[in-house]
Amino acid sequence: MRHWIPVVLLAAGLAACMPEPYQATPPPREGTIQLIVRVDDIGLLHTTNEVARRLLDSSIVTDFSLVVNSGWYGEAVSIFRGRPGRSVGVQLTLTAPWRFYKWSPLTLAGRNSPLLDGFGFFRPQLNLNANHAVLNSTNGARDSLWVIREFRAQLRRAISAGLEVAYLHYPQHLDLHPPYLRNILEQLAYEFQIGITGYFDATPVMFPTTAQRAEPEKIEQELVGLINRLTPGRWELALPAADTTPEYYAAGAADSTEVRLRAHRIRALQSNIILALCMERGIELVSYRQLLEKAGLWRRPYTSKSDSY
Repeated sequence: MRHWIPVVLLAAGLAACMPEPYQATPPPREGTIQLIVRVDDIGLLHTTNEVARRLLDSSIVTDFSLVVNSGWYGEAVSIFRGRPGRSVGVQLTLTAPWRFYKWSPLTLAGRNSPLLDGFGFFRPQLNLNANHAVLNSTNGARDSLWVIREFRAQLRRAISAGLEVAYLHYPQHLDLHPPYLRNILEQLAYEFQIGITGYFDATPVMFPTTAQRAEPEKIEQELVGLINRLTPGRWELALPAADTTPEYYAAGAADSTEVRLRAHRIRALQSNIILALCMERGIELVSYRQLLEKAGLWRRPYTSKSDSY
């Protein structure tokens, strides 16, 4: 029992230093609480890459989703190459929602697709009318074939760079239109032997903080409350990588209040108070890769050096 003494003293010291919101006794621990914490948009900007670099060193983040057809993708690869065993996924893109920052598909066959704008860039969002036109037109099969080729190219680009891809993430997977996208995602997951976000039997949780309450301390308290409310089961918290840098503002992702809110939420994930609370509650921080390994479904993906799609 002697080796428990430093841990007890450390917990007592932390409790003595915590302000009122953190002194509340957490709910009793009954059963296993698993928490997946995923951060998206890595590789889009230098800013989002630096966020990933910080979170890799010390945070409760378990999974990182990379966009591979962006100019900062190479830097993102260099960050994760030296971190074997981390759970990394490919954030598949068919849209470019940022106001002043656009990106294009990796394949050229779909340049005339209604899923792209007149300049060959992804549209800000999937246009429902255009998608119906794709499905009902004589070119529907051709365009759906292009989508699966484009997604396959994005996955292969990550694998060719030496990343051990554990999952694929399509941001609109809960509202898939056109409907054939779900079949495409499942086919690719089977082909590459990887998981799909939303298929891990995890219940999504979200920060309750509104944009009008964007103070860092308040957001940290909200995260404490969120963690204290977790009951036995598997939960998932997903956030976009963000920081209050000129680059992030210039890209036009959101207004300044929303940017500050996103950045404060990311910083809350690095809080020592949050780390200590997760340990105190016995919360198991699990990644998609670990869940695949425990289920016996993880297989080191093949590493293709070919750039042909």
